Amino acid sequence: MDDVVGKVRVLIEAATGEIDLDPPEVESLEYMPVFRATGYANGTSNESEDESGPGTNGEFHIDWFNGDEQISVYDDDGAPDYETGAYNCGATMESYLDGTLMGDPIDSAQNGYYGAAGTTDAFEEETDTGTNTTTVYLRYTVSLHAPDASFITEDRYDLDAEDVRPHSPIVMADGADGQYPDLSGDEYGTTVTAEEAEDYDDLEAGDFVAATAVPYDTLQESTDHPAIMSAYTHFDVTVDNEAAEAGVSGESGAGASVDEDVDTLTPSGNETRANESSNSGSTE
Repeated sequence: MDDVVGKVRVLIEAATGEIDLDPPEVESLEYMPVFRATGYANGTSNESEDESGPGTNGEFHIDWFNGDEQISVYDDDGAPDYETGAYNCGATMESYLDGTLMGDPIDSAQNGYYGAAGTTDAFEEETDTGTNTTTVYLRYTVSLHAPDASFITEDRYDLDAEDVRPHSPIVMADGADGQYPDLSGDEYGTTVTAEEAEDYDDLEAGDFVAATAVPYDTLQESTDHPAIMSAYTHFDVTVDNEAAEAGVSGESGAGASVDEDVDTLTPSGNETRANESSNSGSTE
């Protein structure tokens, strides 16, 4: 790369659709973010990461999901209640879902799990003996970012001042002759309202909060940029609705018999003669 890379951001989004869609149809689906994480290219080597330090060339290997760890793409509860999320620092539901200003909602996705993309309703088959096949499409977007000030706090890296950028923008954001949408993130911030400013001492109404990333859809408009890579994959989910049926079976054995000669009913060894009174007594 022409610029120093210090971070690698991974975004995973999901959408459902019909099987065997053409590539343009796959790209035009409405994707929801389910996972976003940013790894630091700081020379770490352990079970989950193995990468070179910041530089204009290097490698970055991740294995963030070991054992039972996994991402739930769709579940019964669906996506979190983003509309009532407790966003701060100027963030809104819209800026949270497009990745520009994350704030601090239900579960912060600065690094981690957004939540499921939706419910499992799309996979249901209501007709008895019917079969429904739905395809889950996943979009992976990987972007390369400049190191921020955290890379020089311990003076471990030989970085020039121009290599370190606030908010770690995408490297080579301008491209050549401005052929890409703005990838620096500067124009995607927001102005803090008076209500929001009351909750945070370091903010005042009218303050401009700079975005920490560019919108996800802008990334897709720039996938020919050398620092942005996008790839798609999919898997099919087939649901069979079996026919409903009910049945009853069983047996009874009361241990009773009838002696027709003496007109006697004998349940479990107790004898009562039909021609005898159930009461007895005497008179004089």
